[in-house]
Amino acid sequence: MINYIVIIVLVLVILLQEIIHSRERKDLYTRLMARDLYEYNHITKGVRNGESGDKTKQGTNILKKRIDTSYQRLQGEQREV
Repeated sequence: MINYIVIIVLVLVILLQEIIHSRERKDLYTRLMARDLYEYNHITKGVRNGESGDKTKQGTNILKKRIDTSYQRLQGEQREV
């Protein structure tokens, strides 16, 4: 009987470890993909508050808007995508 309890405890420990490592990997990927500390804080702020983790697209949209604005100033017209 004690053997089964030990096996169950070890399996639970391994599952818990996998969950923790998965979250750490996700956070590391977010840090690597962030442009700077401000963007990383902006992305992770919503995740910590319980919002969806879809904030990475917002950073990309900000960059796209800046590129389009710069192109409009240089060329005076909309950019073809």
